[in-house]
Amino acid sequence: MHLSDPWTINKVNTVRKKDHLWEKRCLELADIVTFTNQEIITAYSKIYPQFTDKFKLFTNAYKNGEEAIKYRIADSFTIVHTGNLYKPKDPKIFLTAYKAFLESLDKTARKHVNCIFVGHVDEEIKKNTLGFGENLELRSQISFEEALELQKNADLLLNVGVNLPNRTDDLFFQSKLVDYMTARRPILAITGIDSPTYKFVNSGYGKAFSFSDFDGILKFLKAIYNKKDFELAPVDPTYSVANNVENLISWFNVLKNE
Repeated sequence: MHLSDPWTINKVNTVRKKDHLWEKRCLELADIVTFTNQEIITAYSKIYPQFTDKFKLFTNAYKNGEEAIKYRIADSFTIVHTGNLYKPKDPKIFLTAYKAFLESLDKTARKHVNCIFVGHVDEEIKKNTLGFGENLELRSQISFEEALELQKNADLLLNVGVNLPNRTDDLFFQSKLVDYMTARRPILAITGIDSPTYKFVNSGYGKAFSFSDFDGILKFLKAIYNKKDFELAPVDPTYSVANNVENLISWFNVLKNE
């Protein structure tokens, strides 16, 4: 059994009484239960200590050999966000900082700066994108391959997480973060400071900020723009398909011999 996101402890979706019943029943029947990050395993271990031995880490993964060539873009500065944007995944704090960043540039330099949002954007959020003109582009539908190409050619990759009232409820680790890692571009993440995303991005793949850190976001935008470079940590093989396959084989062999 695999849970890519938490089930009954998911604070974004509506959880019904029968969800709790089915969750427990599924966990009882499963021989192995896999999760995408350690934070979810810890949370579920507290709820179901009787099933802790079944819980395994099975990360979102990249194919071996997908690590990108490091592209250089000479005369432009492009920020790319891939994925849907909706409340509570609202990029308002980023847009406020992005506006201030643009205003800090002269008119000529501003013409060569662009931010691309790829995916569905809620109408309420679209209202906040008005007024950016040629400096912000919405692309609703492109292929996965096109999205990866955009990521590889960006100067900065943006990730907007789920803004939850209780920051310890943020257990999400979006699969695109693995794509971002292999694109070998710095990441600007906006997320809860206790989230798996915050820990991952700050481990050498960029900078993560809270949903209220306007100054930090603006400072990072300026730093990446001025240096056009960032010392990235190596691609983590923990997130490779090969590593996941090796783990699966090991777990299945244990079950076979029981």
